[in-house]
Amino acid sequence: MRTKRLETRCWRLKDYLEQHFESGKYITIEEICEALPEYYTLNTNPYNHDKCAVLSNDVRQINWNVCEGQKIIVKDTKGNIKLCESEEEFNAWREHELKPLETKWKYLNNLKYKVGRDGEMPLLNQNLNENTDKNGDLKEIKAFMEGENE
Repeated sequence: MRTKRLETRCWRLKDYLEQHFESGKYITIEEICEALPEYYTLNTNPYNHDKCAVLSNDVRQINWNVCEGQKIIVKDTKGNIKLCESEEEFNAWREHELKPLETKWKYLNNLKYKVGRDGEMPLLNQNLNENTDKNGDLKEIKAFMEGENE
């Protein structure tokens, strides 16, 4: 939980979102940069995916803050933002945000599982056949490549 005080720029953003709130409508990054040019500059570089890094940082700072201005800001897939309207909307947004994290979590745990199996000698392979080499010896599971040590 972060308790750092919000900067003036964050307060201006929150005020702008409150004043221009329309149910269901996201405010674009371009609109915010145009309305608050003293705080936000639009990045038009096509090789940079973040159109306004400062804005993204401020949204995170507002969302992290639990002491001042208890508002939650949600983003759509294009990075446009709005004040969250209901617990249902928040839960749907949160589920959307968690999906790629869950996939990454499963992937990393699978790799950890493979590392843990390094050096084991199972009786059966994945096809439920004996896991033996030409000599009838059990094959060892190797998770890592063996390189030449100089």
